[in-house]
Amino acid sequence: MTAYAGPIRRPAVLDIGKTNVKLVVLDAAGRTEWQDETANTVLPGPPYPHFDIDGIWHWVLDALSRAGRDHAIDAILPVTHGAAAVPVDSGGEALPALDYEYDGPEGDAEYDRIRPSFAETLSPALPGGLNIGRQLHWLKTAHPALWSKAAAVLLYPQYWCRRLGGRAVSEFTSIGCHTDLWVPARGEFSSLARAEGWDALFPPFEPAGADLGPIGADIARHTGLMPDCRVLNGLHDSNASYLRYLSTRSRPFTVLSTGTWIITMSGMESGEPPPLDPKRDTLANVDVNGKPVPCARFMGGREYAAISPTKDVAATIQDIQTLIDSGTMALPSLAGHSGPFPHAKGRIANPPDSDAGRTALAALYCASMTRTCIELVDGRGDIVVDGPFARNGLYCGIVAALFPDRRVIPAVPGVGTAAGVATLIMNAGKSDADQSPVSPLPLIDLDAYSRAWCHELKSELPEL
Repeated sequence: MTAYAGPIRRPAVLDIGKTNVKLVVLDAAGRTEWQDETANTVLPGPPYPHFDIDGIWHWVLDALSRAGRDHAIDAILPVTHGAAAVPVDSGGEALPALDYEYDGPEGDAEYDRIRPSFAETLSPALPGGLNIGRQLHWLKTAHPALWSKAAAVLLYPQYWCRRLGGRAVSEFTSIGCHTDLWVPARGEFSSLARAEGWDALFPPFEPAGADLGPIGADIARHTGLMPDCRVLNGLHDSNASYLRYLSTRSRPFTVLSTGTWIITMSGMESGEPPPLDPKRDTLANVDVNGKPVPCARFMGGREYAAISPTKDVAATIQDIQTLIDSGTMALPSLAGHSGPFPHAKGRIANPPDSDAGRTALAALYCASMTRTCIELVDGRGDIVVDGPFARNGLYCGIVAALFPDRRVIPAVPGVGTAAGVATLIMNAGKSDADQSPVSPLPLIDLDAYSRAWCHELKSELPEL
C-alpha cells in the first residue's frame, strides 16, 4: 500500500449513495463529530439520464468549507454506490455518467452474446446499467461520437478522488461490484474487458486508503482546508461497511449493509463461495483485499418507502401481529427487476388501512426478503445490521425472530461506511462486540406466516 504522509487524525468521508450524499468528519477515535447531507439527483438528459456530478461537486465544496471552519480536516476519502463509472476525455473532463437505473442499455443482444459467463465473473446479468460492462458497450454502440472522446474510465469513488486533486487510479471493490469486467477468483480483468480493450482504459490499481496526494490548490483556496490535506483512495460503500466487521469479528458472520439496497454479505470461514444463482441476484463482490464475498441483495430502502410512504409513523409489535393474523402480505418485486424474485409481480395482498399498518408491513416485508437473501448465500454466524435499518427496531426484531438461534446485532452508530473508513485508515472505529443483540419479537405464528409467504411466491414462480 502507498504510504500515508503521516497519521490521519480528522478525515472527512464523502459518502455518495444512490439516494443521499453525505459528508462525515471523524475525530481521532473514529467517531462522527460533524455530518451533513443532501439528496442525490439524476438529470434527465440529454444525452441520457445521468448523475448530477456538478451539482454534487458544488455541494461538496460548500460542505467542506463549512466543516473545515471548526474541524482541522487532514484527509478526504470518497465512498460511493456501485455500478457507476465515469468516462473522462483526454483533458480529464467527465462525460455524462450514466444512471444505472436507466433501462436504455437493456435488450442489447450483442452484449448478451459477448458478456462472460457467470462462472468466470460471478457477476449476474442485471437490469438497466447495473453491469458496468453493459454501460460501456451501450455507450460505444448507442453514442459512438461521445464514446470516442473517452480516454480513460474512472470507477465512481476514484472519479471523486481525481476531482479532489488525487492521482488517477483504480480500486478492487468497485471493479469487483457486478461489473462483468473482473474475475474475483484470479484478481484480474475478465475476458470481455480484455477483448474490448477496456482494461487499458482503467488506470493502475491502488489499495483502498492509499495516499493519492494532496487536494488541489484551487480546492484548498475555495474551502479553506490546509493545502496538505490528503486525498485517500476510496471504495465501494457496502464494502466499507463490511470492512468494519472483517477487521473485528471472527468468521463466520453475516453483514446486512442497508440503505437504498439491503445487501447480505457472507463472511465465510474459508474456501470457495457457496453455489450462487445468477437468476436470483446473488453474486460475489470483492473485499478490500480482492477476496470474493458472496452477496445477495434487493432494493430494501426503495421497497420500504414504496410500502410505507409516510415517514416517521410509529408502529408496534401489535401492528405486526395484526398483519400476521390477517394474512396481509407484501410480495416482491416492488422496485424494479432485481432481488431474489426479479420477475415476480409486486403487490400487496389485503393491504392495511392505516399508516402504522403500512409501516409495520414494510418492516415485515424487508425482514422476509432478508431471510431469503441470507439463505441464498448460506450466511452463518452473527447477523450484524449496518446502516439506517440498524435503527429500525421492528425490522431487527423480526429478523431476530426469523433466526431465533442466531444473534442479531444492530451496529452503532449506524453509519457503517464512515466506521469502515475509520477501521481502514485509522485503526479506529467502534466495534459492535459490546453491543447487545436485539431480542426476537414475540410474534405468534410467524413461522407459519413465513411459510405462507414463500408458498405464495412459489405458486406464482414455480421455477423457484
